[in-house]
Amino acid sequence: MGILHMTKICIYQRFPKNVPSVEYQEAAAAGQPNEEVIEEQDNALEKSENALSTPSPVVSTTLADAVEERVVDIATLNLTDDPLCNSEDLRKLMLDNIDENLNSSKRLIQLAAEAQFGGRFDVICANGDFSYVTNTELFCQETKGDISCYTYRQL
Repeated sequence: MGILHMTKICIYQRFPKNVPSVEYQEAAAAGQPNEEVIEEQDNALEKSENALSTPSPVVSTTLADAVEERVVDIATLNLTDDPLCNSEDLRKLMLDNIDENLNSSKRLIQLAAEAQFGGRFDVICANGDFSYVTNTELFCQETKGDISCYTYRQL
């Protein structure tokens, strides 16, 4: 009687404190998962036919738990009183990452903002106008061509 042994290892890929690599940005912009799941299946050695055994439990290891999330303190940022964008650094980041595609624009902006400022960012992109209400301390709305995006860091 053969026994099937399964091991599942989850690896959560976090980007470094600087801007993510081009390959990572392209994968994220294409909507691919930001985590890699590796499954390994092994056939255990056959035990004697009369012996009873139980399969090994599934093992899950998360590397993201070991990575400390860095968040840039709002007090250290050079913020402005502009009601559309209170950070020139965030504005430049957005203009650098808005392209002709809504989906890739929002994903690239999110990755770059989280890498530069830390924390979790929400990004809304649309062709034309949109309306929103947010509760945040770091935000920016910018338009390039016919694509407008609004980015803010979650509290």
